[in-house]
Amino acid sequence: MIRRGAIAISAILATLLPQVALALPLQAGLYGTRDRIFQVVVQGDRLCYQGLSGNRFITASVKRDRRNDGFYIIHETNERLYQQDLTTLLAGPLHELQVYTLTTEFENTIDSTMESCLESNRDFYEEVETVG
Repeated sequence: MIRRGAIAISAILATLLPQVALALPLQAGLYGTRDRIFQVVVQGDRLCYQGLSGNRFITASVKRDRRNDGFYIIHETNERLYQQDLTTLLAGPLHELQVYTLTTEFENTIDSTMESCLESNRDFYEEVETVG
């Protein structure tokens, strides 16, 4: 009887609060598609992003998006991140989210800019213009 009650309560909570049941923390790694690749690094409570966006190479801190449950926001951008499952990340503006999958095709390295982001206690954003 108690077990049935617990299952019923869990089912009700999952229905009423789906974001609690589905929200995953960001998973560190390299994510990509044919056209774009980026890296998410987690060090303790610190989250940082590094990737190419248009003709800009961006390194930035990442925080939970207070307006959208389960989403994270890349500092100084309109880009959001949402961990759909352990190997799939949705990324982009909220109205244009695209699917990125965890990849092992490239080595996951941390350069000095990413290290600065990880070691900073403040919001971090650094952009480098690329040519070509």
